[in-house]
Amino acid sequence: MNTSERIKLITQISKKLVVEEWDIIDLTLDQFGLPTFTSWNGEKVTYIIEAIKEAENQVIVSLATHLGIISRPETTREIVSSHWRMNTFKIFLSHISAYKD
Repeated sequence: MNTSERIKLITQISKKLVVEEWDIIDLTLDQFGLPTFTSWNGEKVTYIIEAIKEAENQVIVSLATHLGIISRPETTREIVSSHWRMNTFKIFLSHISAYKD
């Protein structure tokens, strides 16, 4: 993630979290391994930014995903079928009904 993307995500995270009560903000930050402060005289948004700004990129992405800023990637599963052998090309040939025999 480049610097611009980090700034945008941290800003969006702070806007999402700032509407929460202090205990929920601390809980959320703590659960993502981010620091919380026992004494703070500033605004909530500054508190949140201060706690997040040194975080690893993956933590920022995980927190943004938790808050719905980034959508969760769709998980894909490979379907196992007895019709196909492992490590082979899967080719399906078709025909028109006039040639079915």
